[in-house]
Amino acid sequence: MPNIQHQAESQKFVLLADDEIIGELDYRTLNNTLDITHTRIEPQHRGKGLARHLVNAAIREAEKNGLNLTASCDYAEQILAREGRLSH
Repeated sequence: MPNIQHQAESQKFVLLADDEIIGELDYRTLNNTLDITHTRIEPQHRGKGLARHLVNAAIREAEKNGLNLTASCDYAEQILAREGRLSH
């Protein structure tokens, strides 16, 4: 299980490996909606499905707080649309 930390004050989730940040997901909340604005994985860690873990963390956070989900980030938008979680 990846080590993901929620930094609510910065509106982001960070993915850590050996105490080093290797990925981030940024979001904003507005009008009862969590909008995923950006996902980033360090180049040497790409292609391992790690960004998906960050999106899953954001989905869990939205569900926990009763928020709708949307995504300004193309990657996250594809996942949310495919799973029928995208709010319009």
